[in-house]
Amino acid sequence: MLRSLELSLKGAVRAVLRLLFRSRRPADPFGQPFRRILVIRQHNQLGDMLCVVPLLRALRARYAGAHIALMTSAVNHEVMRNNRFLDETILYDKKDFLGRSAFRGMRFIRALRARRFDLVLVPGTVSTSFTSDLLAFLSRAPVRVGVKSLDGNENPSSFFFNVQVSLDWRNDSHRHQTLRNLDIAGEAGIGTPDLSLEITLKADEEREGIEYLRRVQGERPLAIGYHPGAGKPPNRWPAEKFAQLINVLTA
Repeated sequence: MLRSLELSLKGAVRAVLRLLFRSRRPADPFGQPFRRILVIRQHNQLGDMLCVVPLLRALRARYAGAHIALMTSAVNHEVMRNNRFLDETILYDKKDFLGRSAFRGMRFIRALRARRFDLVLVPGTVSTSFTSDLLAFLSRAPVRVGVKSLDGNENPSSFFFNVQVSLDWRNDSHRHQTLRNLDIAGEAGIGTPDLSLEITLKADEEREGIEYLRRVQGERPLAIGYHPGAGKPPNRWPAEKFAQLINVLTA
């Protein structure tokens, strides 16, 4: 019920805003040395979030002196908070923004605008997000890059962007999520051959991890860890497959 209400509300807001606003494309959107950059990727899946790391790496290589920020959801904020390619992570909490208090939502928007971003990128890999697109618009960044259409399907929120990118992977359905994230910046020639994913750990986190591994491994020459499960049931490897793998590795 709440989800249906949220979708209905978003649809109504989108329809009104589409009538009120039109974003005009800058004459030369990438012809300036951006100094404050925001990437909006407020998705809940850990793997999806980590796949944005090569885009962050590419932005850091291109704009070495820029302030680069990433907007995250509450569930992924901590894992990205110390990423070495970022200067800042901005926590977007939907409960605060949409539910608890209108004043909190307005305070968030004011704080976002006060950062004076001059470039905002909203990657799209599997679907588009009205909330992410709206946040890009509310930032008031002079250059806002986002999805115009995804695999031939129009993004109904594309009017929030003044640089609109059509992404189509129907002839390349297995294109990796890291490359799909990078595709949003393809027009600017921003890319990297290093598609590795990483979580930047603080010194105390590394120390705690090493100590935990030593306790678990003891005097054994090898320790093997298993990570069963996934957020979406179709993505979960069956338990019996884990059992078979464990038996093979034990032998």
